[in-house]
Amino acid sequence: MIRLHAVIEGQTEETFVNSVLAPELGVRGVFIDAHRITTGRRKTRVFRGGISAYTQLKTDLTLWMKQDRSTDSWFTTMVDFYALPNDFPGYADCKRHASPIEKVTCLEDYMRGDLAHSRFIP
Repeated sequence: MIRLHAVIEGQTEETFVNSVLAPELGVRGVFIDAHRITTGRRKTRVFRGGISAYTQLKTDLTLWMKQDRSTDSWFTTMVDFYALPNDFPGYADCKRHASPIEKVTCLEDYMRGDLAHSRFIP
């Protein structure tokens, strides 16, 4: 069985993963689980959801990749393209593309290069 770990932005993405992707991928032998981005910590409380900086996403992904080194585990993300923080790798360069699909593809390529992990699927 393949495990797909998704770092997601918020509750909407979590619901989509759990109610749409999980059943569909499950019949194909892929177990997907979602983890909302950690956006802050205060004393014993952890805040999750919403993304205000790329470092939040990168930190969560990097920690999860270190925790699960199994070769059958893969990692991905699901964040809103709308209001994406401008500190994403390649943000300024990708902004010049006219098509939203080209912009997202460009950002995914930059993320792939920034994370440089063989089991990361942008």
